Parts: sequence; structure tokens; C-alpha cells
Amino acid sequence: MGSNVVFFGWNRPVPSRERMSAQHFEEFVNYLGGLQRKGTIQAFDIVLLDSHGGDLNGFFLIKAESAKLDALLSTAEWVTHMTRAA
Repeated sequence: MGSNVVFFGWNRPVPSRERMSAQHFEEFVNYLGGLQRKGTIQAFDIVLLDSHGGDLNGFFLIKAESAKLDALLSTAEWVTHMTRAA
């Protein structure tokens, strides 16, 4: 397994957009699952954090070889997901 990861963290959804955020979260998990099945990434972990006084409520660790992660981060699909998440 590669030792390279992309760390993608999140805070709470914007008020009144909770449903939209939950839908995108599910779509993103399915997207990552598809990347894993195709061999684009090796694995991903979803970490949900308890309240701790900070603004990080969870994160994804996306694991792959360095070259595959570099290629992933420049795809239109990735950019679309990051834009929606922002």
C-alpha cells in the first residue's frame, strides 16, 4: 500500500444546507468507492470526530501512490466535488 494520502477535512454544513450536504457526502463516498474499485486509489477512510472545541468535524484520508493522487487532484470530477464541498 502506498504511503501517500490526501487529507480532506470538513466542518459543519452551512445552516439550511444540511440535506444538500448529506446528499453530496453520500455521492462523494460513492465516487471514492468507484475510484477504489477501478484501482485509481488504494483505499479511503472516513473519520467522524466528536466535539473537541475545534472546527474540524471529520475527514477523509484517501490513500494511493503519489502519481495517482497527483493525477486525481487535477481531474474535472475531483474539482467539481471540491467546488461543491466548498
